Amino acid sequence: MCGKDRAELIGQDIDAFLATESRPVLEKLLAQVRAGVLDEACEVSTSAGAAVHVKAGMVPGESSILMVFVDLANSTKADPRA
Repeated sequence: MCGKDRAELIGQDIDAFLATESRPVLEKLLAQVRAGVLDEACEVSTSAGAAVHVKAGMVPGESSILMVFVDLANSTKADPRA
């Protein structure tokens, strides 16, 4: 998804792997989570060109933010009624 081996990703800043235009999108998502929005999501692009869905939220009882990145290349939108 990021165009690098997993071992190369460990310890690196997330925005180093994002397309330049996606960095403010992720920053806005993180600002909303820090401001108290429980769960927030956005779509960004990696510098390798992958479309990625990002979901973020605060870890209960901590000041940490948990983020999940999902590669949208082979996904289909699920029916929310399912």
